[in-house]
Amino acid sequence: MPILNLVMSLSLILNLLIALAVIALLVVFVLWLRDRHSKTPKVTTKTLAYYAGLLVIFLIAKLVMH
Repeated sequence: MPILNLVMSLSLILNLLIALAVIALLVVFVLWLRDRHSKTPKVTTKTLAYYAGLLVIFLIAKLVMH
């Protein structure tokens, strides 16, 4: 029974991390769209790829958990 509680809490934490990663990716995407024509962009394609990679890692961890 304690193992089930641990798995459920890890699942909840992963769900929260996935939700935060989706929100962060949306914010970074909007900032990237705004800055892409700027001469000195604050959000580069590399930053966008980094946040997308984080989301993919969390989704893979979620799939491995189930």
